[in-house]
Amino acid sequence: MALSTATLEASDASVDRVRNDAGYAAGNLAMMSTKANHAKAANGFRDALRIVRDLEAAGSPAGGGLTVPQWARVAVLCSFVEPLTHEEASALPMLVLPPNRLRLFNPVQALQAFVSRQLLTPGWSQRIARFDALLPGKPVRRAFQMFFHALLPRVLEAGRTDEPMRARWAVEDARRNPLVMKRWTAFARMLTPTQCEDLLSRAAAKHRHAAHRADRHRQRHRRLEPRIARLCAPRGADAPHAGEPPGGLAALTRRRALPAVAPGHPRGT
Repeated sequence: MALSTATLEASDASVDRVRNDAGYAAGNLAMMSTKANHAKAANGFRDALRIVRDLEAAGSPAGGGLTVPQWARVAVLCSFVEPLTHEEASALPMLVLPPNRLRLFNPVQALQAFVSRQLLTPGWSQRIARFDALLPGKPVRRAFQMFFHALLPRVLEAGRTDEPMRARWAVEDARRNPLVMKRWTAFARMLTPTQCEDLLSRAAAKHRHAAHRADRHRQRHRRLEPRIARLCAPRGADAPHAGEPPGGLAALTRRRALPAVAPGHPRGT
């Protein structure tokens, strides 16, 4: 559901702390609906997860002001800012992408967010290929490819969109798929937290290098644009003095005598 602004409704956007026992800092803030913010209150990851399980066990579709899927999203959001074991964090579906400036405590979730965000902007295939090349060994690379080949079709099923929020929803919805989650978990557990951090660092460096090369190419193209425009100027019948060098044909013949063509020469017939 898209957030509203200043309507005094439960759908209005509000910014608050994700982890209530931490401060109001950029790394601990997220935007959510007023309704979700009030329901979340001081609940953390374990609390929200318990509410989800209790509602599912009772067969209730909602409780505490939110539906079961909404509580699941709150639980995942809160998990980002709480230290979890690598095994537990690897098995959590990314039902909500973290805000860009949120500080993620668990390296494998940071890696999951990085891979997911690649599908939000054009050029994702080149970026994923660069990431794939960084993976340590063929088994890990094969596991990642199996995961990504399960994720990609489910994102594309939502259709192409220029709306950033709808693109995020498509990725988040694809993450709910059991096969996608199974393959992600298998891939993620082949890595250690340290390896996840190393991959993120190297991938970021690769991205900066690629962006720098693209920027240099754009600058070079801009410098060449005037020269290209001159070279592509009209030279046909519409061009002024078409076919004449500066000074005209007479000036050329004065500077360089045209050779005589002998009778019977092929060019003279």
